[in-house]
Amino acid sequence: MKPAAANLPYKLPPGLFSMRSRACWFTLAMLALVVASFWSLDLQWGQFLSWEAAQNMGRFAAEFYPPDTSPEFLRRVARGAWETLAMSALGTGLAALAGLVLAGPASRPAGPAPAPPSGGSSAAEIEGRVRQLANEGLDALACGIRVESVSLRMAIPPLGLIGDFRSVDQSLIEASQARDTAIREATVKLNEAAGSAHPVLLDMIDRYGALLDSGDAKGADAALASIFDVLDGKLAGRVELGGRAYDDVRLGGSAARIMADASEARTTIARRAEAQTRIFQAKLSQFRSNPRVFIAREWSEAMSAFMRNGNVEAFWIPPGPFVLTVNSDPNIERARQQREFERRMRDDERFRAGIQAGELPANRTPPPGQ
Repeated sequence: MKPAAANLPYKLPPGLFSMRSRACWFTLAMLALVVASFWSLDLQWGQFLSWEAAQNMGRFAAEFYPPDTSPEFLRRVARGAWETLAMSALGTGLAALAGLVLAGPASRPAGPAPAPPSGGSSAAEIEGRVRQLANEGLDALACGIRVESVSLRMAIPPLGLIGDFRSVDQSLIEASQARDTAIREATVKLNEAAGSAHPVLLDMIDRYGALLDSGDAKGADAALASIFDVLDGKLAGRVELGGRAYDDVRLGGSAARIMADASEARTTIARRAEAQTRIFQAKLSQFRSNPRVFIAREWSEAMSAFMRNGNVEAFWIPPGPFVLTVNSDPNIERARQQREFERRMRDDERFRAGIQAGELPANRTPPPGQ
């Protein structure tokens, strides 16, 4: 909405009308000062307009004829003319520079800026918008000038906005570089985590979360099973998910190492359980056939295993009453510590040999005590 005019016949905005009024009063004050200056001076107009003054002016004009064409005089005249021209050009340049400095801030609108044309605007729409803004500015000045046509030849921002345009372009370049760097780093991290299987795993996890949010328990269970199939290596090569195909899906990186360790641990536990089950079944059969002999043998084997323990010390006690002060033998304690140290060294050597031979992953945790 345009501001109300201060004087309706010319329809000038209040700010412009106030500025023009101050300019008029300033001009009248200057004219009054000039008139007062002439009035205060003793100019002697009678002598200035007398016959003697006219004769003196005539003699002064006659001294120019014939003109002096000597080389020295012409050099001085040319030098003076050149100095005058240089001062005039310098003054004009300084005035133009000052005008540009003042035009920069003046080119910024005081109110809210008009909405810029959309990114898909054609040249005709931009020309029409420029013509509209120009005519609105001319109407506000009440100068009677109208712009009938605009031809767009080159799109150059105003001088006051060139720095802002450059800042925006630089920000866009920096944002693009930061985005590319983030994508590269994310790809490297994901490859280190899951190898070429990370795209399909990410989509499967997103699908699993969406199914959980929608309350589809069966679909979420199926999605979770698909994730486990990729981790177990059952889904590999070409995988299709939601109409999208993923080629060369292979689990790698730290996820593959973790799954390999888990599979190895599962196999070890299962074999140990199977061995213990077979031993139990064999001993159960022996117990059923002859319980007394089985118990005696188990007791004897348990005592033998207990006595073979390096932490057990045996004392022979004579018959009859006696007083026994029990204390650990230091030689036996030192021997026990030496055996423990040697055991840890052997475990450490086997662990390092397994890593060097490629039988164990490099990031596997060392055995306890290392």
